[in-house]
Amino acid sequence: MKVTMTQDSREEKSMSEKSKGKKTGAQQLTDDETANTIRHTGWKAVIGGAKNWNVAMVIISLLPLVIYLLALPYMPDIVPAHYNARGELDRWGSKYEGLFFPLFSLLMCAIWLVCEVPVERSAQKQSGSSTDQKTTVHTWVIGGCCMFVVFNVMNIWIIADAFSKGQGGVNIPLEPIMNVVTGLVFIVLGNILPNTRPNRLTGIRVSGAYKSRESWRRCQRFGGLAFIIGGVVLVVLGITVHSSSLVNTYGILAVLLVIVVACYAYSVYAGKKYGDIGGKMNHK
Repeated sequence: MKVTMTQDSREEKSMSEKSKGKKTGAQQLTDDETANTIRHTGWKAVIGGAKNWNVAMVIISLLPLVIYLLALPYMPDIVPAHYNARGELDRWGSKYEGLFFPLFSLLMCAIWLVCEVPVERSAQKQSGSSTDQKTTVHTWVIGGCCMFVVFNVMNIWIIADAFSKGQGGVNIPLEPIMNVVTGLVFIVLGNILPNTRPNRLTGIRVSGAYKSRESWRRCQRFGGLAFIIGGVVLVVLGITVHSSSLVNTYGILAVLLVIVVACYAYSVYAGKKYGDIGGKMNHK
């Protein structure tokens, strides 16, 4: 009797282990499917997660056309059409020429939306994380919103300048206004830039940043700080220099040049110091 019970016990134990083995295999399959889903989240799902920001970007890009069409019937027939590097008016043109800029805004919005797909796929290739994909797409779209805010300010200036010049009014310098607005945009971009995950289309994309995940993270943080500092400099220039001087005219280009050089120099340092930390990336 004892022997029989021992054999039965062994058989039950064996069946139990097999059952557990099957359960473990099923659980492993589920885990693999979950991991595969995370790695290969569809671009529609990722971009759909930025739906609200996409809608906001489309609306902001449409505003220049809407505002210009509303102002068009009341504008003078002949308006300022071109300024030289010194900020001097050197050509007049038809008020309908001003429609080019709002239409250009819509074209840029279409390009920006289309580019979301390669941005998402690039982020997927670099990290395989759905969170990284969504974060990178969000950063891309927010950057687009900032660009179209600048377009709106330029469009409003074009309309105001047309009314002012057409009625023999005073000159409205664009450069100080653009420096302040661009500076504020740089500050916003500087705050969202550290959230950018590894990809080939957005962020501080310099060679040293691709040495490892840690070097990428460090370069984005440094780039964000550089943009914030540059933005503050531009705001100060726009507020303190009230003319179309060379300081205002080339202020944005000078700040951008300094940011590019500083980010490249830091990437070399980050690539050497942090290139073996955080894991390698497939950046080909």
